[in-house]
Amino acid sequence: MNICIVGINSKYIHPAFGAHQIKCNSKEDIDLLEFTIKDSKDKILDSLNKYDVIAFSTYIWNIEMVKDLLNSLTNKTIILGGPEASYQFDTLFNYPCVKYIIKGEGEESFNELIDFLNEKNDIQKVSNLYYFDEVVAFDEEDATYSDWLGSDPDGKFGAGAIKMEADKV
Repeated sequence: MNICIVGINSKYIHPAFGAHQIKCNSKEDIDLLEFTIKDSKDKILDSLNKYDVIAFSTYIWNIEMVKDLLNSLTNKTIILGGPEASYQFDTLFNYPCVKYIIKGEGEESFNELIDFLNEKNDIQKVSNLYYFDEVVAFDEEDATYSDWLGSDPDGKFGAGAIKMEADKV
């Protein structure tokens, strides 16, 4: 599986430190690609062709460009992280390629998620994660399963879920 982290900076002199931190802490061999908001969409998309899994570090200065790119990445598995993804997770699931959003600090969560994608652990073991499964987005921390479906007497759903409305899919 080819994996990359993408940092789209406001300028080259202002690197996306979060993307660098994730790369440095990754247990897997992953690539880090950096662009600026002035780079063309085609240039960025051409650079992403060889990757199966693409993680974007989202900030206020790049979120609109990331959204534009998501419209063209429908055959990829997309992971989003960073402040804008954490804040806008519900609307970002409107993009069919977005399957995972890491909220808050992502150094450990990213490794846990890659382990899940490599079938080394269960999705329930990934911390700080929103993920999309059919019409339900799950949040492992903020809600309980009973918040949206009813009771969970066996406790098998752990920390819980946030339900996405079908018309937002």
